[in-house]
Amino acid sequence: MPSCRFLVTGLASPDLPLRILNLFAQQAIVLDAVEVVRDDDLHRIRVTGELPAERADIILEKIRMLVLVTDAVLDQ
Repeated sequence: MPSCRFLVTGLASPDLPLRILNLFAQQAIVLDAVEVVRDDDLHRIRVTGELPAERADIILEKIRMLVLVTDAVLDQ
């Protein structure tokens, strides 16, 4: 399975990282790494894991639909 890296920027809210991680947990995906960095009023979140490309695309779209997210990209 290919390794995928999600790069997410969003408003610095305590629940944003949890909402993003929940999208992976709902599908029983075990992640390799998660990094959350606060930069003033923004969170920069990097999530890395191995999952099929079609699943990664679906999760990316769900991340982009979260209200607090300002940008999300997938690096495969």
